[in-house]
Amino acid sequence: MVKTLHALAALVCAVSLAACNSVNSPSDETTETFADILPPAGQVSKNFSVEKTGEMQMTLQSLTPRPVVGFIALAVGQPVSGGCSPILGYVVTQAAVGQQYAFGSINKGSYCIIVADPNAILTVSAAFSVQYIHP
Repeated sequence: MVKTLHALAALVCAVSLAACNSVNSPSDETTETFADILPPAGQVSKNFSVEKTGEMQMTLQSLTPRPVVGFIALAVGQPVSGGCSPILGYVVTQAAVGQQYAFGSINKGSYCIIVADPNAILTVSAAFSVQYIHP
């Protein structure tokens, strides 16, 4: 019985250590910035590539001028026919300036960042900056 417990503990430890190799350290992540002008009720996007599977974060760094009421939206999508289609589960409908949003695992491939004013809260075009970190 004791040998079985030791073998099981060793197996759990080995599996845990093997799983650690698939997690990217912060130094392995790519940090990029997307800055542009968002028109009222509009949407802008930027394509980017992910070189390996891992987690992704996004932060709305700035928005000037800020809307009096409401929020803009941020999303990760996939490029389609000259546009960008948001991926379910990778959409922030109420993005606050300075708040970091973490998403689940993203696979190697081509993606895009979407910044949008889906509820037409902007009364004038707004300059923005979004920082995104990916594997």
